[in-house]
Amino acid sequence: MPDIAVIVPTHRRPDRLRRLLDTLATQTLDPSRWELLVIDDCSDDPTVDEVLGSLTELVPCAARALRTPRNGGPAAARNLGWRTTNAPIVAFVDDDVIPDAGWLQAGLAEFEDAALGVLQGRTRVPDGVDVHALPPWSVFRLIEQSTPFFEGCKIFYRRASREQTTGFDEQIGF
Repeated sequence: MPDIAVIVPTHRRPDRLRRLLDTLATQTLDPSRWELLVIDDCSDDPTVDEVLGSLTELVPCAARALRTPRNGGPAAARNLGWRTTNAPIVAFVDDDVIPDAGWLQAGLAEFEDAALGVLQGRTRVPDGVDVHALPPWSVFRLIEQSTPFFEGCKIFYRRASREQTTGFDEQIGF
């Protein structure tokens, strides 16, 4: 069983997903210690299927793709992912995030503190990106410290803490 599972919800964004997978391939954590689950939220884009079909070639860890039974948004995809794995630590990262190479190793190390249930990841503006020039309906969250919102774009949970809840609220939608 891996020490940590990385859950990636995705929907119709093969280019962003591929960029994330390329980044995850550079993680410094030993590949035998983590697994990747990419949860497709019923995309109807054949390019997404191509990326999902090449998961095991793109990342060095055990990897698998799952599909939600209906398009239910990121919460439904995240719930399917964490309920599918048995890893004691679960990391969630959105397909448009670019984590640092030491992200998994650093996050997992924090969970040596047995009292820790949730660890919020820091999210910065990527070099060369002007957040004011993003297309309409784009959302960018700058997360530099803990917040009361537990933004799901890059966050770790101890599995036991997820099991004490009903999971992510699937009624929130997109």
